[in-house]
Amino acid sequence: MDQPTGEAGQPAPHKQMTVKMPHIRGINKFPVETRKANMVSAFQRGLHELTELLGRETGKQAIIIGGGPSIQGEVEKIHALRLAGAIVVTCERMYAWCLRHGIIPEYVVTMDASDDVTQAFTDLQPGSVHLVASQCLPTVFDALAGEKVYLYSTPQTGIEVSDMWEMGNYAEITIVNGGGSVVLCSLSIAMTLGMRTLHIFGFDCHIQHGRYANGIVGVGTAEELQVTARIAGKAYLTTVPYLCFAQQFFEIKYIATQLNECDAFKVYGDSLVTAMSRDDIGA
Repeated sequence: MDQPTGEAGQPAPHKQMTVKMPHIRGINKFPVETRKANMVSAFQRGLHELTELLGRETGKQAIIIGGGPSIQGEVEKIHALRLAGAIVVTCERMYAWCLRHGIIPEYVVTMDASDDVTQAFTDLQPGSVHLVASQCLPTVFDALAGEKVYLYSTPQTGIEVSDMWEMGNYAEITIVNGGGSVVLCSLSIAMTLGMRTLHIFGFDCHIQHGRYANGIVGVGTAEELQVTARIAGKAYLTTVPYLCFAQQFFEIKYIATQLNECDAFKVYGDSLVTAMSRDDIGA
């Protein structure tokens, strides 16, 4: 746990940072000045902060919902896990998909500063907790006015932690190791909340059967360089970003195991990470 220091190396008063994992480095595609402006707006709204929820779901199981097409065949498994008491943590782009399939998410995670993110919030579920990264556009927070919203932050290249504190009046903030994907961010948030078994859906990391699940909201652009990954004689058509997400998945898994933050990662559907894994993580 790190503290920023004030004059003469003394700890800054009433300021504390909670970090659950070491940072995983990546390149943020959004300009620094845009992110700073978004963060200033977010921190000054006086919202609740993720630190208040640390450990809230200790010992429970998580259902992580991503937007890969394989999730279309997993609805019954998701309902069965829900009946057994697992907590749904969905990326915002799958919010509407969840509701259409009778899946009420306990948590909705938003990380990107993309313009199309707000499309996910046209139909809101009373009671769901919306966890929104401080770098998200002000329009996201506007769309969620009146809902349960908790602010969190991710490591920001070009923006120091001390800068974050100066943007708002928080005595303590939580920095989540979000990686490059909102699904990866959801994994870290689930563990931050205390969940120890992660059931991961729609994290395909390849485009064999399309890029997205039917009905995903705000798909953005799809112009990444396509590559072929060959594993055990099987070829997977994928993209460079998806390969990066797969690599970051294993980094998060390794760190979480070393820190005893998680008991099991279970990946459902036809996922590249399952094929890549030395351990049996398929479900």
